[in-house]
Amino acid sequence: MTAQLIPADRHPDLATEWCALEAEAETTPFSSWAWVSTWLDHLPPALRPQLFRAADEHGVFALGLLVAAPERGAWRLLGQRVLHLQETGIDDIDSLTIDYNGLLVRRGTEHPAYALLFQVLAHWFARGRNLRICASTHGAHVLAALPSRLSAFHVHGSLSYLINLAAIARSGGDYLGALGSQTRSGLRRTRRAYQALGDLRFEAARNPEQADEYFEQLGILHERYWRGKGKRGAFGNAFFRAFHRSLIRNHAGNGLT
Repeated sequence: MTAQLIPADRHPDLATEWCALEAEAETTPFSSWAWVSTWLDHLPPALRPQLFRAADEHGVFALGLLVAAPERGAWRLLGQRVLHLQETGIDDIDSLTIDYNGLLVRRGTEHPAYALLFQVLAHWFARGRNLRICASTHGAHVLAALPSRLSAFHVHGSLSYLINLAAIARSGGDYLGALGSQTRSGLRRTRRAYQALGDLRFEAARNPEQADEYFEQLGILHERYWRGKGKRGAFGNAFFRAFHRSLIRNHAGNGLT
């Protein structure tokens, strides 16, 4: 196995390798090339992500994008820096809120992938720098691969609300049956409240133009709610709007949007 860390913009085969690896990985929308390429296209020019790339005799088995940023708080005054996995440390950009983050990894190679990542980044840790992975899909593998020489690490755990709809369908069940009784009750109350305003119907966008129109309408409702609370909603963020508009226009209809 070999691994390297190189500037992402100096690897001309990034798109080809990323798309090929998607077919061998448990890919989430946030690690798909559609999402990642849109993110790269919208980053400020001053931000130059580093590409972590690991390969074995079968080819590339792990890819990830890392961005270096100053630490926050008092550590920033001391010149400390942190590497973010597929984030930037800039609030307006990270407002995209990645729910399931992590390396793009070939199935079954999660542990060696993260072990190699830590090995490649060893010089960062030696200088007192940090790696931050938010909302990781590979928490157990990350913990198992942590080098024993690390002086400190912090792990924050929270529930994952992911529901495997395909597995439910194969078992002959339904979505509501997979939820707790209180959640089912709350959904039924919400449905009755909306039905009091008129019939409910589900409509999927037929093309990118209609998907973009739905996005704009969603933004109006979202901003109306948050401004009513005296706060700025996510749609008040120019990066958030530009990113999602590009994602919708370029990838609507491929199952991602």
